[in-house]
Amino acid sequence: MSDPGLDELLEVGLVVKPHGVLGQLAVRPHNPHSLAFEEEALEIYIDMPGRETKARVKRLGQSRGNLLISVEGIRTRDQAEAMRGQRVFIAKTALELDEGEYLYADLEGCGIWQGDQNYGKVVQIFESGASDILVVRDANGERMIPMVEPWLKSVDVSSKRIEIEGIEQFEVVEPRKK
Repeated sequence: MSDPGLDELLEVGLVVKPHGVLGQLAVRPHNPHSLAFEEEALEIYIDMPGRETKARVKRLGQSRGNLLISVEGIRTRDQAEAMRGQRVFIAKTALELDEGEYLYADLEGCGIWQGDQNYGKVVQIFESGASDILVVRDANGERMIPMVEPWLKSVDVSSKRIEIEGIEQFEVVEPRKK
């Protein structure tokens, strides 16, 4: 089986520093609630300048909000230090999603539709406690739409289409400065 292409990978974290003297990496996960690192035999991909390094996670741990991973082929603190700042990916196929579950990365770029009218594209998704929120942008600005009933009607990731209802309830605001 060949390695997945970039569109088949999901960025799950960032190497923030080495941990200890035996080459462990401290990885800050993008989603602290993610189950992506649960498997001991997980293959990860580390983004290195000019190449991508595939590695198998040997051991997992946790410290101060970071995941501690020991990766085959990284045995010294100097080797781990060379990984600082690199993005960490897993293959999307490594995740088992249940019916109705979606990856945030797959929702970004989806069109928002109410009937036959398009109201823009999803540019960001974030958690708000009660529900996930879609940030939708069009030429007029941005709207924030909760991903719950009665507003969310359907999600079709393969068609990049999200059907909603009641969009007029959500005020259009000027896009936030980054």
